[in-house]
Amino acid sequence: MGIVHHAIYLHLFEDARVELLRENGFLAQKSLDQINYPLLDSQVSYKKPLYFDDEVEVLVTLTSDQLRLSFQYEIKTKRYPEPAAFGKTTHVAMDMKTRKPIRLPDVLKNLS
Repeated sequence: MGIVHHAIYLHLFEDARVELLRENGFLAQKSLDQINYPLLDSQVSYKKPLYFDDEVEVLVTLTSDQLRLSFQYEIKTKRYPEPAAFGKTTHVAMDMKTRKPIRLPDVLKNLS
């Protein structure tokens, strides 16, 4: 049984982040052609290895200020009683026409 490559954790974070936004109706409200949210920073703290056959749960929470979105992640699996990893990604809103940072839309600030 192989151990999951460390880069996969970032994919798990992205899947959880997109699902959080989808569940809150955000992806249906704003076109990513108009505003996008590039990554400024990512951090992962690996506590226990994940294995290929592990079922994982990724808990994600969102905090924001006027300009940045920060998502905090916790990866859990039935294999361990404590989380296998923690992480954080920070994003900025960017106007896709001007390619410049803009204030976060109110709908995102209200999710945090």
